[in-house]
Amino acid sequence: MPKHTVKTKMDERGRVVIPKEIRERFQAELFEVKVEGNKISLVPLTDPLTTLQKKLSKSSTKSIDELAENIAVKEVKNANH
Repeated sequence: MPKHTVKTKMDERGRVVIPKEIRERFQAELFEVKVEGNKISLVPLTDPLTTLQKKLSKSSTKSIDELAENIAVKEVKNANH
């Protein structure tokens, strides 16, 4: 994998813009920030909810919302008994 280096600035609120080309390449919303000596690494992580949703959509027609609702209904029923 070729290395890609860009320069970017941190704004007054501590935000750093990741260039569009890099965002599109990784398509991640969740990152781990690692500090190693004097270097900061930004590692894209897989969002567990998105992963679960993809797996469920392949194997089931129920959406995450339907599953969550069913679980909530069961919990309410169990709490009332």
